[in-house]
Amino acid sequence: MRRLIVLWLALLTLLLAACRTAAPPGLEPSKPPRATLAGRVTGPLNSGPVAGRQVVAVEVTSGARYATKTHVSGGFTLFLPPGRYRLDVTLAWAERVIEAPELLELEPGGFVRDADVVLGGAGLVKR
Repeated sequence: MRRLIVLWLALLTLLLAACRTAAPPGLEPSKPPRATLAGRVTGPLNSGPVAGRQVVAVEVTSGARYATKTHVSGGFTLFLPPGRYRLDVTLAWAERVIEAPELLELEPGGFVRDADVVLGGAGLVKR
């Protein structure tokens, strides 16, 4: 009986070792480092946050698009692969972008926190 138990335990150990899917330490596949892009969408002359707007970061070389929506505070955060990005914001009728960053260069593991966009209506000018 004792021999049978030892045999079953050995078999169970072999089965568990065969089912292991993790790579040995030091050989795990590496993920490319991400960069963080954060900002805020506000109305003209910082009149208030614009919530629920889609913000899209477009990588200018590949055309890859990464989207999110603004929070109640108008803030947004995107975790992106390194690259050069431009921001697009979904506009309401007669709205336009008054102020926005031109191109954002994101380094591996970098953090850009001031990618702010200011929106305005038709006929409004920046003062």
